[in-house]
Order: sequence, then structure tokens, then C-alpha cells
Amino acid sequence: MPSAELIAIGTELLLGEIQDTNSRFLARQLRDIGVDLFRITSIGDNASRIADAIQEAFNRADIVITTGGLGPTVDDPTRDAAALAFGTTCDYHPELWSVIEERFLSRGITPTENNKRQAYLPTCAIVIPNPVGTAPAFYIEKSNHFLFCLPGVPKEMEFLVREAVFPMLKEHFNLRGVIKVRVIHLSGVGESAVDQPISEFERMSNPTVGLLAHPGIVDIRITAKANDLPAAEEMIRTIEDQIVSIFPKDVFGYDDQTLSESVLGLVKSSRKHLKIQTFGLADQFLQYFQQLSEIIVEPKSDRITLDAHILSGAVSQIIFACNYFESEKGSNLEYAFLDGKFRVSDSMIYNGPQAQGKTWAVNRAMDILRRYFISFNH
Repeated sequence: MPSAELIAIGTELLLGEIQDTNSRFLARQLRDIGVDLFRITSIGDNASRIADAIQEAFNRADIVITTGGLGPTVDDPTRDAAALAFGTTCDYHPELWSVIEERFLSRGITPTENNKRQAYLPTCAIVIPNPVGTAPAFYIEKSNHFLFCLPGVPKEMEFLVREAVFPMLKEHFNLRGVIKVRVIHLSGVGESAVDQPISEFERMSNPTVGLLAHPGIVDIRITAKANDLPAAEEMIRTIEDQIVSIFPKDVFGYDDQTLSESVLGLVKSSRKHLKIQTFGLADQFLQYFQQLSEIIVEPKSDRITLDAHILSGAVSQIIFACNYFESEKGSNLEYAFLDGKFRVSDSMIYNGPQAQGKTWAVNRAMDILRRYFISFNH
């Protein structure tokens, strides 16, 4: 399988002003056509530094894709950087300018002189027409390696990838294989407790198994490479079944499923209503459950006294009260249930980064709710 590297260009990325969604899109698309992605680099609008990054990536990878820096302004240096990386200059293409000019005029816009910058390409480059934008893309092929320079506007980049870049790569590299990923989500269990029983799977070469820990959640990623999708899915299914059997009560979802979606589904199945009374976590719960008839979030301005006998509600309603506060010991979560005759209260402490304390607390609280409703529904 060929290898690839991505270079996301734009000082605004380094300043944290925007997120690099282009690289995420490209990473998933490359995975799906069976291309190994080895590196993602973010770099500012500096032609010499971009040229260095292109040269380094081109020496390592079969495919290098840059995004951004193809606009008409002085701080759009990708064309010059690509020329510098290959020891050449940029040439003016009058036929390309005619296309760009016509596109502007068709929108009722008179192009300014600086728009002509977009009609300059490195001498060794081949244009990739961009029918959905004004910035032409281009590619350079050398020694069976490819550099693709694509616009940073997501809509334009995604169109060109699907319609031009990937068809070319599939044909050139005879891409028939696929890379399939399955993510298993667990909650209420720590990373080390997950790692130990699946360590033998983590040593495998295909499929590969890896862990990613979040506050209160652990993801197990299974990645399989195969000649076709059914073969990859079967490879994953064999490992997935074994892993799920180790953590039958901890798995709450797969791939894009979320913990809040799991809780909401279980509440709906119970045919009861849930009232969450909370001090310290109202914004977090409202983010997931705002304006739902099944779940009501009731913010409290003061810490709730969690003696179960003070909680009250209708028979058809389950009350879950919780407090979040920070102390010298760490991030604290206190909670209590009332469901008819069922009453329970407990507390727990998170010793991780305080900035992640609320995320941990709301995930732990939702895991408590998830486990309760599973037992209730059964």
C-alpha cells in the first residue's frame, strides 16, 4: 500500500483561530481507499518553511497532499513554495487566467489584478481544474511520487479529492485494498483496566488494536487492512466479539455513537421520565439533553443535600441528583437516585487534570445512569 503525508497550510491554524477539518476529512478518505497515512503537519504562511516541509514529506511518502495557501493574496504562498521545493519557478498561464476571469464575471464580480496570482503554477506542475472555486489546484509527479496542492476551502477541497485526486491515485497505484476501522466505546472503566486484558490483541499486526482514553471513556480502535471490505469487516468482527465479551457491561456504543445517545435511548425504552437535578454540571447536561421531553435538567444554585429521603418525585419519574465541585483532593462527583423504593447515594474523585474535571464528571454521571437503566429495562 502507498504511504501519504498531509500538510495543512495557514498561520490561522497555528494561532488556533480555526480547526483543521481538512486533514481529518483526508485522513478518513485515504484510509478508506487503502492508503497509509504516516504524518500530518501544520505550517504557517511562509514559503521557505512550506518548501522544506514539502521536500521532507516527498522524500518519505508516495503521496503528499497540501491544503490551503492557493488564494490570490501575498500570504497565499503554496505555489511559490512548491516551485521552491522542486527547484523551479512559477509560470503564468493565460488560458488559466481566462477561466478564472470568466468564473468571476459569471458571478457578477470584476476580478482584481491580484487574482492573476492564481494563474501562476510551478513549471513542472499540471493543473487540476476547480469548477467549484476560483483557485486552481495542481499536482507534480516525480519518480513515482505525487504532490497534490489543493485549496483550503473545505467544499472545494472535498470535491477535488473525490472527483480528481482519488480517481487518479486509484488508477496509478492500482488501489484495490481497503482499511476499515471499528471503534468500541467503553465507559465507567479506566484505561489501565482495559489495557491489561486486551494486551495480546494490541500486539497484533493486522488487525491492529489501540486505545484512546478520554475523561471517563475509553475507546478501543480495531483497524484491518484487506483486499476488500467484506474481508476487512470479518477480520474486525472476530476481534470485536472477543473484546466485547471481556467488557460486556462497559460497552456503550460503536464508531460515532455517543454516551448521551445511549442514555437517551435507554430512558426512552424505560417509558419513564428522568429528572437530573445538578449543581455544577447544568451546562454540560443541557448540551446533551436540552429540550427533551424524556429528560429534564434542573440546575441548582447551591450544592444539593443528597440524603435520599429529601428527594421527591412522581412514581413515573426517576430523580438523579448530582453535585460537582473541586477540592484539594481533586474533582468531586456526588450523586443520589430516587426511584420509588430504590434509593442510593455515593461519591467519587477524579485526580486527573482539573481542566477535564467537568468532562469526567458528566461522563461518569451518564455512565451511572446508563448502568441503572440497563438494569431497570432488564
